[in-house]
Amino acid sequence: MTTYDWLALPGIPAGSGAWEKLPVRTQDYLGLETDVSRKDWHLDSFVAEILPAYDHNTILIGQDLGGVLASMATLQQKPKAVVLTGTALGSWWYWTRLSAKSPFHLFFYHTFKGNLFTQLGGGTNTRKHFSGHPHQSNPEGMRRLATHMRPPKGLAQHLTQQCPVFLIWGQREVFYPLFTAKRLAKQTNAPLFLNRGGHYCMWTHHQEFKGAMKQIENLLHR
Repeated sequence: MTTYDWLALPGIPAGSGAWEKLPVRTQDYLGLETDVSRKDWHLDSFVAEILPAYDHNTILIGQDLGGVLASMATLQQKPKAVVLTGTALGSWWYWTRLSAKSPFHLFFYHTFKGNLFTQLGGGTNTRKHFSGHPHQSNPEGMRRLATHMRPPKGLAQHLTQQCPVFLIWGQREVFYPLFTAKRLAKQTNAPLFLNRGGHYCMWTHHQEFKGAMKQIENLLHR
C-alpha cells in the first residue's frame, strides 16, 4: 500500500471493529460506540463529527451508514476520493426507517439487537465476534438512528461532482444486493470492484478487499 490516508466510516452494529484487519483509521460515533450520550440523531450531526477527522488527502471509505455519511461529508469538504461498500444513497433506506416503526422495532432491535444483521451479513463467525460490541446493548440507539436514515435527495449525483468515487462490493451482499451496486456505480460513474464476501466483506474477505484498495490507490496515483 502507498502512504494514502484511509478513514473508514463504519455502519452498525459491527462498528469500527469490522475494519480491524485493514490499514485504515476509523471513526467512532458518539452515543453509539462511546459512552457519551447523544442528543441529536439527525445525519447532519454525525457529519459534523466527521469533518475534523480528514482533509483533501484522505480517502473516505464508508459502509452502510458510513457510506451515506462519507457522501454527505464530501459535499462540505472534499477528500481525495470516496469509496462506498454495502450502502445506498437514495430511497433504499425506506426499509430501514420502516424497521424502526412499531411493532417491527421490537423484532429487529430489541429481540435480536444487532445479531440478526451480523449473522446475515457475515455468517456465524462474524455474529459471534461482534456480539459483545457496544451497539448490541443499545437497541434504542440503533432504532433512533434508523428513524433518521433519510439521505438528501440527489446525493449520488452531487457526490460525483466533488471527487472520484469507487465501489467495493461483496457478491453475497444481502442488504444491498448486487443490482443496487451496479445502479449506484452508474449513478456515480464509479468503477466497481467485486469480492466473494457479503455485507462484512472487509472483515470476512479482507485480503480481497485490501487488493481492491490497492487497485484504487494505483488509479489515483496515475
